[in-house]
Amino acid sequence: MGEEHDGPILADPNGRQYRTDDPVASRALSAVFGRQLELRPETTIQHRDETPLHIVTTSSLAALARLSGRAVDERRFRANFIIDTGTDPVFREDNWARTELTVGSEVLIRLGQGMPRCLMIDQD
Repeated sequence: MGEEHDGPILADPNGRQYRTDDPVASRALSAVFGRQLELRPETTIQHRDETPLHIVTTSSLAALARLSGRAVDERRFRANFIIDTGTDPVFREDNWARTELTVGSEVLIRLGQGMPRCLMIDQD
Protein backbone atom coordinates (compact mmCIF):
# COMPACT_ATOMS: atom_id res chain seq x y z
CA MET A 1 0.00 0.00 0.00
CA GLY A 2 2.75 2.44 0.90
CA GLU A 3 0.63 5.55 1.58
CA GLU A 4 -0.84 6.77 4.88
CA HIS A 5 -4.54 6.12 5.36
CA ASP A 6 -6.72 6.88 8.39
CA GLY A 7 -9.60 4.59 7.44
CA PRO A 8 -10.01 0.84 7.83
CA ILE A 9 -7.75 -1.50 5.88
CA LEU A 10 -8.99 -4.77 4.38
CA ALA A 11 -6.57 -7.71 4.33
CA ASP A 12 -7.32 -10.71 2.12
CA PRO A 13 -6.44 -14.34 3.04
CA ASN A 14 -3.10 -13.95 1.24
CA GLY A 15 -2.13 -10.89 3.29
CA ARG A 16 -2.67 -8.29 0.53
CA GLN A 17 -4.06 -5.06 1.97
CA TYR A 18 -6.59 -2.68 0.45
CA ARG A 19 -7.89 0.71 1.45
CA THR A 20 -11.60 0.26 2.09
CA ASP A 21 -12.42 3.41 0.10
CA ASP A 22 -10.70 1.90 -2.98
CA PRO A 23 -13.07 0.03 -5.37
CA VAL A 24 -10.37 -2.65 -5.69
CA ALA A 25 -11.22 -3.71 -2.09
CA SER A 26 -14.81 -4.53 -3.11
CA ARG A 27 -13.56 -6.56 -6.07
CA ALA A 28 -11.14 -8.46 -3.80
CA LEU A 29 -13.97 -9.26 -1.35
CA SER A 30 -16.18 -10.42 -4.21
CA ALA A 31 -13.44 -12.73 -5.49
CA VAL A 32 -12.86 -14.32 -2.07
CA PHE A 33 -16.57 -14.86 -1.31
CA GLY A 34 -17.62 -15.79 -4.84
CA ARG A 35 -20.42 -13.24 -5.07
CA GLN A 36 -20.77 -9.53 -5.77
CA LEU A 37 -20.00 -7.47 -2.65
CA GLU A 38 -19.51 -3.74 -2.21
CA LEU A 39 -17.89 -1.82 0.65
CA ARG A 40 -19.79 1.38 1.38
CA PRO A 41 -19.16 4.25 3.79
CA GLU A 42 -21.12 4.35 7.05
CA THR A 43 -24.54 5.99 6.85
CA THR A 44 -26.69 7.45 9.59
CA ILE A 45 -27.47 3.86 10.67
CA GLN A 46 -24.63 2.69 12.90
CA HIS A 47 -23.19 -0.74 12.10
CA ARG A 48 -21.18 -1.56 15.16
CA ASP A 49 -21.28 -4.03 17.97
CA GLU A 50 -22.46 -2.62 21.28
CA THR A 51 -20.14 -4.70 23.46
CA PRO A 52 -16.39 -5.42 23.33
CA LEU A 53 -16.92 -9.20 23.48
CA HIS A 54 -19.47 -11.18 21.49
CA ILE A 55 -20.36 -14.74 22.52
CA VAL A 56 -22.65 -17.08 20.60
CA THR A 57 -23.68 -20.60 21.61
CA THR A 58 -24.25 -23.66 19.44
CA SER A 59 -27.72 -24.09 20.97
CA SER A 60 -28.66 -20.56 19.82
CA LEU A 61 -27.40 -21.36 16.33
CA ALA A 62 -29.63 -24.46 16.40
CA ALA A 63 -32.58 -22.35 17.58
CA LEU A 64 -32.06 -19.87 14.75
CA ALA A 65 -31.79 -22.72 12.24
CA ARG A 66 -35.10 -24.10 13.49
CA LEU A 67 -36.77 -20.67 13.30
CA SER A 68 -35.44 -19.89 9.82
CA GLY A 69 -35.83 -23.38 8.41
CA ARG A 70 -32.21 -23.60 7.23
CA ALA A 71 -28.67 -23.94 8.53
CA VAL A 72 -27.09 -20.82 10.03
CA ASP A 73 -23.45 -20.05 9.28
CA GLU A 74 -21.75 -19.14 12.59
CA ARG A 75 -19.38 -16.74 10.76
CA ARG A 76 -22.35 -14.45 10.08
CA PHE A 77 -22.26 -13.36 13.74
CA ARG A 78 -18.59 -12.29 13.93
CA ALA A 79 -18.41 -13.74 17.46
CA ASN A 80 -15.22 -13.75 19.52
CA PHE A 81 -16.25 -17.05 21.11
CA ILE A 82 -18.61 -19.80 20.01
CA ILE A 83 -19.44 -21.93 23.03
CA ASP A 84 -20.57 -25.52 22.52
CA THR A 85 -23.80 -25.84 24.52
CA GLY A 86 -25.13 -28.74 22.49
CA THR A 87 -27.73 -28.77 19.76
CA ASP A 88 -30.89 -28.27 21.82
CA PRO A 89 -32.54 -25.30 20.02
CA VAL A 90 -32.68 -22.81 22.91
CA PHE A 91 -31.15 -19.40 23.59
CA ARG A 92 -29.16 -20.52 26.67
CA GLU A 93 -27.05 -17.37 26.96
CA ASP A 94 -30.15 -15.25 27.54
CA ASN A 95 -29.89 -16.41 31.17
CA TRP A 96 -26.19 -15.59 31.52
CA ALA A 97 -26.46 -11.81 32.08
CA ARG A 98 -24.33 -10.61 35.00
CA THR A 99 -22.62 -13.98 35.47
CA GLU A 100 -19.00 -15.07 35.04
CA LEU A 101 -17.39 -17.41 32.51
CA THR A 102 -13.97 -18.99 32.84
CA VAL A 103 -11.90 -19.49 29.69
CA GLY A 104 -9.04 -21.89 30.19
CA SER A 105 -7.47 -21.75 33.63
CA GLU A 106 -6.58 -18.05 33.82
CA VAL A 107 -9.23 -15.92 32.11
CA LEU A 108 -12.39 -14.82 33.90
CA ILE A 109 -15.02 -12.95 31.90
CA ARG A 110 -17.65 -10.99 33.77
CA LEU A 111 -20.69 -10.77 31.53
CA GLY A 112 -22.78 -7.65 31.38
CA GLN A 113 -26.42 -7.19 30.47
CA GLY A 114 -25.92 -8.71 27.03
CA MET A 115 -25.93 -7.43 23.48
CA PRO A 116 -29.24 -6.81 21.71
CA ARG A 117 -29.96 -9.08 18.77
CA CYS A 118 -28.25 -7.53 15.76
CA LEU A 119 -30.21 -6.71 12.62
CA MET A 120 -27.00 -7.03 10.58
CA ILE A 121 -27.22 -10.83 10.71
CA ASP A 122 -30.79 -11.21 9.50
CA GLN A 123 -31.35 -13.98 6.99
CA ASP A 124 -31.70 -13.07 3.31
